[in-house]
Amino acid sequence: MPDFTFGASGWIQLTAGQSQTLTVTFNSLNGLSGTISNFGCSGLPAEMTCTFNPTQVTLPNNGTVTTSLTITTTALGQSVSRQSIGMGAINWGTTGAMMLLGACFAGLPFSRRRRAGRITVAWMLVGMLVGILVVLPSCGGGSGSGGGGGGENNPVPAVTSLNPAKAAAGSQVQNLYVNGTNFLSTSTVTYNGVLHNSSLQSPTQIQIALAPNDVAATGSYPVVVTNPSPGGGSSAPMNFSVVTGTPTGYFTANMNATIGPITHSAQLSIQIQ
Repeated sequence: MPDFTFGASGWIQLTAGQSQTLTVTFNSLNGLSGTISNFGCSGLPAEMTCTFNPTQVTLPNNGTVTTSLTITTTALGQSVSRQSIGMGAINWGTTGAMMLLGACFAGLPFSRRRRAGRITVAWMLVGMLVGILVVLPSCGGGSGSGGGGGGENNPVPAVTSLNPAKAAAGSQVQNLYVNGTNFLSTSTVTYNGVLHNSSLQSPTQIQIALAPNDVAATGSYPVVVTNPSPGGGSSAPMNFSVVTGTPTGYFTANMNATIGPITHSAQLSIQIQ
């Protein structure tokens, strides 16, 4: 039966935010000829688009014809489906809120503000007195309970950076490297409050694996390293950002085309870094 086949000249390999163009070649089988149209793509990763130029071609009998396919991706933190709000609007909103707050404060009677100041000072004095009562018993040379025993306490860890610091929502599984100090072989790591398997790389680096559900939705997710007792404790959280943009990883999508009653699909391989 008359039919046709088609495929791309290669595969998509680019960095999020870039574009790439491939040649798509159509081949006539058993004498099929006519206009090929309804070009499209399905199964593309988020924040990725495809365009064909020209949008239709005429396939000769037992011949070939080509069109160009351009794949466009979106950089981290950007979105093709939503325009970002202008900075002017953001600044005016913030400024207006500050002006309103200042007006409310200015409207307070002076006597009320003076009375509030006296209350604040009184509470400060109470706090100082409580602090003295708490610290005083520990001063002096009594027989402390810190006698010489046991080994050293574990240090408190600190997280200084994450590598990578962010990823696009929908990205495939990747390793997250937590950089900092005082990491131990017994340190544990939580991501968004959930314990993750960790691998100590050095006293200054721990690696965890992010699963698809960890980066499924945009947001800021705290990463915390904890050392066990004695001593030990938890680091201050460092946020990992899941943002908009074309996700990274390996994907497959389909190109579609129609001639008369015949519609075919061809696979497209995609790697986004």
